[in-house]
Amino acid sequence: MQIRYADVAATLALVVAMGGTAYAATQVRSADIVDNTIKSQDVKNGTLTLDDVQDSTEASLRGQTGPAGAAGSPGASGEPGAAGPSGSPGAAGPSGAPGDAGPSGPPGPSGSPGAAGPSGSPGANGSPGADGAPGSAAGYAGISPTGFVYSAKNITQAMVSHPDTGVYCFESLPFATHVVNVTPTSEDINLETAVSDAGAGCTGANWSVTFKFFNLANATRLPTDRAFFITFN
Repeated sequence: MQIRYADVAATLALVVAMGGTAYAATQVRSADIVDNTIKSQDVKNGTLTLDDVQDSTEASLRGQTGPAGAAGSPGASGEPGAAGPSGSPGAAGPSGAPGDAGPSGPPGPSGSPGAAGPSGSPGANGSPGADGAPGSAAGYAGISPTGFVYSAKNITQAMVSHPDTGVYCFESLPFATHVVNVTPTSEDINLETAVSDAGAGCTGANWSVTFKFFNLANATRLPTDRAFFITFN
């Protein structure tokens, strides 16, 4: 036979009536209670907690989720975080366009002169110049390499001969001579000029002029024909 809650309550009442503060000798356990016999009115208000209720029952007691509340005011800014490590350098950008050229600087000082170059070879003989005004010389003449007389004063072709290479003879001159000047028409440092009043190299001449070319390679002197101008004073 199972004990009902009503029987328990009657027993407790009898014990209290008989003994006052006497402790009930019989304890009521879960197995002594018939399922679904305890009512809400049999439980003291405020004595049951969520721990006394099954999870499924607790879940069924929850209502539907209410609408979202209004957003709260923004909170105060937090302290700045520590700086992160530096990133790797980026790739170099393309070169920029060249800038405008700057103004030219002032000229620099002149350099020292360079060494003189070698002397050039003698140029060709120029054409004879025009006859000048008569001078104070007793006689003069231009003589070509072949002995031809030109631009002369008191000297004729008959007075001049060219008997050999580099030899020019002057004879039967119509004036007395004290000084003779001979100027080759072309300069040559290797040319040797000789003037003789004994007519060296000539027969019966008053004066002779000879030219010899000095060969530096073998130190020899070779007769050579030259054009020249001769003056008698």
